[in-house]
Formats: sequence, C-alpha cells, structure tokens
Amino acid sequence: MVAMDGELYLEVYELHANYVKCPVETSVSLYLLNYLKITNNVFFLQVDKSPGMTSYHMTLSDCQFKLLTKGELNQIVGNCRLPAFLLVQEHYCVAGLCAVLRQIVKASGESNKWLLGFREATMAACAEVSLWTRLGEVDLPQAVEEVIKSNSDVVTIPVHIVRFEKHLEQPLRTHNVQKFDQLKENCDDKILKPLYAEGFSMTLADLVILFYIHVFLQATEKSVLEHIPHVSKWYSLMMSESKVKKCFDVFKSYPKTFSSNSKIEYRVPEVSNSNLYRKEPKRYKPKSKVFTDQNEVDSLINMINEIDFGIGVDELPYGHEVPVDWDSIPFHAQPEGGHLPQKRLLRKQQQLENLMKAVIKIARDGDKIVDFCSGGGHLGIAIAYLLPKCSIILLDNKEKSLSSAKERIAKLGLQNTVIIQSNLDYFIGKFQIGTSLHACGVATDLVMKSCVDSKAAFVVCPCCYGSLKDNHVLEYPRSQLIAKSKLSPRDYLILSHCADQVHGIEYSKSSQGEKCMASLDSDRLLYAKENHYKVFISKLVPKSCTPKNNLLVGIPIPTI
Repeated sequence: MVAMDGELYLEVYELHANYVKCPVETSVSLYLLNYLKITNNVFFLQVDKSPGMTSYHMTLSDCQFKLLTKGELNQIVGNCRLPAFLLVQEHYCVAGLCAVLRQIVKASGESNKWLLGFREATMAACAEVSLWTRLGEVDLPQAVEEVIKSNSDVVTIPVHIVRFEKHLEQPLRTHNVQKFDQLKENCDDKILKPLYAEGFSMTLADLVILFYIHVFLQATEKSVLEHIPHVSKWYSLMMSESKVKKCFDVFKSYPKTFSSNSKIEYRVPEVSNSNLYRKEPKRYKPKSKVFTDQNEVDSLINMINEIDFGIGVDELPYGHEVPVDWDSIPFHAQPEGGHLPQKRLLRKQQQLENLMKAVIKIARDGDKIVDFCSGGGHLGIAIAYLLPKCSIILLDNKEKSLSSAKERIAKLGLQNTVIIQSNLDYFIGKFQIGTSLHACGVATDLVMKSCVDSKAAFVVCPCCYGSLKDNHVLEYPRSQLIAKSKLSPRDYLILSHCADQVHGIEYSKSSQGEKCMASLDSDRLLYAKENHYKVFISKLVPKSCTPKNNLLVGIPIPTI
C-alpha cells in the first residue's frame, strides 16, 4: 500500500458497511486510489443526492476513511466544490476533478509521476483550455450519463468517444524527434499512430478516459466496439494490464448493465478528423475575426452617446488618500519578490497600489478577501501583509504560478493567507471583498458575479475586452438597461473589439477605444447597481501604468 501525502475530500450520498453510493467525481477518485493502492487520508462528506443524478456504488475494501459533517469540514476545503485535495502544512487546496486527480498522483510518491506525462503536463490546464481536461471533467461524464439514462434501443455513440476514436487515427505526435525517427526506422508503417492517448506511454489521461468508456461498455453490448475500432484496440491494450483491470474491482455495481434480452442499434455521429492536442476549437479568438469598417464603428459610438449610463467617472480613484509605503513592505511581498523584470517593476507597483488602496479603505478587521486570478500573488500577498487582521485567499487555476506564490508566502511567514488552485466555478466560499488585476475578458465578469452572489465588495481592473462572449455562466450585456437598448449582439461584439484598441495617445484609435472601454465597464457597473451596489469608476494613477486602466469599485448597499 502507498501512503498519500495530503488529505482527499470526497462527497458521498450514502455510506454502508462496505460500500458507498456517490457521485461520478467520487467514483473516479476512488478508482484512481485503487489503481495507486492508496488507502489513507480519505474524508467523506455526506450530501443529499440531487434529483436525476446517477449514483455510483463503490466498495471501500481497505480504504481508511473518516465521515465528516459540513461543520467538521476543514475551513479551506469548505471554500470549494468537492472533490478537493488539501496540503495541510502548506495551506494549499486543489479543487476540480482533473486537478485533484493530478494531485493524488503527485502525493502518492515519485514512482507514480510518470502518469503525468511529458513535463508532468497531462491534464494540467483547465477545461476551458485543454481538450483533455474538458474530456475527462465535463464531456465524457455528461455523455455517459445520457447513455445511462436512455431507455432507447437506438444508441448514438457519444460524440466525444468518437472524437477520441478520430484522435487515435491521427499520426503520432512526439516531443522527441530523434526517438520518433528511430521508431519509424523499425516500423513498416511510415505513419506512426499513438497506442495510448498521448503516444506510446500510458498517462493519467488514459486512466480517466478508460473509466468512462468502461462504464459506457457496461451499459451497452460489446458489439459497439466494432464501430470504433481504434478505441477497441486501445481498450484491449489498457485492460490487458492486470493492474489496470483490477482497479475496476472498486465497483460494487455499475450504474447500468446491458440486458442480454435487448438488441441495440448503434449510430455513429460525424466528427472531423483531428487530434485532441489542440485548444478548444470553439473558443473565441478575437484576432481571427473580421469585424467591421470605421463607418459602422462611428455609428455605434453615436448610439452609445445617446445612452444615459448614469455613472460619472471620478477624477481620482477610490481610496487614493490611503497611504502605501513600498519601502516599508518586505521584498517578498513586492512585485520584484516574484522576480518581475526591473523595467516593469514601477508600472506594476503603480497598478497594484491603486487596487491595494481601494481594498484597504473598504476592509474591516476579520474580513475574508479573495484575490481572484491571482497568478503569483503580487496583489494578494501585499494586501495580506498590510492587513494582518484579515484573511486572504489567492485563487487561480495555474499550478506553476501558484507555486511561486507559495514560496513567497513561506518566506514571509504569513499566517493569514491560503491558496486555492481551482477555476472560479469550483470556488463556493463566502467572503467580504473580491479583487482582481487584469483578469482576462470574461474572468472579470465571473469575479464580479462571484462578489455579487456573496454580497461582497469588489475592486477590479479589467483586461482583454475583445474576448467578451456569452458562456454557460453569464451573458452580455451584463445590465438590464443595456440589454433593453438598441445595441445588438453584433454591436456588443464590435464594442468589445474596439475597446482593445487602446495603446496610448500616439495611436489614432485610442480615444475611440477609451470610449468603448468606458461603455463596457459602465455596463458592468450598471449590473452591480441593479443588484444594490454603490459603484465607482476612475482611471488608475498614473494612467500610463497600463493601457487597460479602468478601476471599478462596488460596495453592497445594506438592506434594511
């Protein structure tokens, strides 16, 4: 058995003598624990099963677990949707299925790190960027869920399984050119194809995909594999390894088992021939768009001028009177403590100072402050040092950036700061102030929505206006007033595109960009006002510290 360095927190619906009924995320986690022979440091939180959700029945075997109530949950973990993984001594929590699975592998010891692939990059990026992560965290769980719930004798093979089939048909992609040439010399087929998801070696991605495909095969007859021959070959290869096959012993029963009395007709959806290394193909790429001509932009700006946003721009930023003395702040709490190049240091300090002053003015002793999209923690760590009676959460989904923040926190000996590695949608904690510096595009609106949902104040400086686009969480325009105006979806797209054309006074379209940028941020603040906030907008000082220099501040108005 392998000892796991860290604590794993999972949800269960029901706990029985030797098995649990649980959601799919818990099931995948227990399956990986079984593969890695891990039995320690598992904590269960019993939750109510949502109507319509599938329950997985998993055996506990030698698993040493502790059942917790919500009140007994670790405070850091309580900020996250489970599953979550806690590195206790480092005050570092990881949330999100694939990120947690990666952490389980890392915590099981050096001997298992090969599962993380080349440069330990397998499923490292978030689902919005990595198709592998999205496949294991979103697409395949949803696809298999639909098959489990279906009672039809006609089954369309999930499109994401077919995409994996097409991926396995593509030429092998390898990072070692010399090794690739050697392989070709010893192979009759001049076009090498991958044996596993990412090449000739099994990775965590294979184990995660295998889980869902195996469950899918239990709910259908094995003849389905005739329609996906490359997946069939891969599946046989995976299951030929006794350790892999044995990890399915953790299932007490499958959510759905094929009835031999049934005869299923299969349909294979059309899917493009491409691999799964690329970023999300439907992800918005503003630079690849052709928007409009100047006459259309001029017409739109005239339309904007007719809208009364009712929000004045302050001459000085909120909190400008609060003193901040950089000389009194320790090296590792300053931007250069994160190894920022000297030429950018002054501008970075100026950017941070504007947000720090606003946060300090709003904060009260005991407040919980979240630095969203924190990266290396330049903003949050400085705030943590200046507000020792407040608790600070650094939230970001990038493990590499947060490792730098973790080192700086340790060197400063800060006791009021914790780190959560997760996407915004996995963060469910309550807090009093949320802040973000240059959270790209939609991320700023997700931050503001988090603040509004928590009735918390916000201090944000937006960035990347050109990537604003509706998603599964929010829509544009943000405010009811602008949504009811004459602005069409295309108008909003033009507006966001032009708002990124701000590069300084020497650029001919900067004034136009400033107008568009102000309009979009006014729409954001109107959304906050409609949710009972007092709002402020101003420019960072000096304006030259960054082209994206709007400071938006919102303070919730107490309800009587």
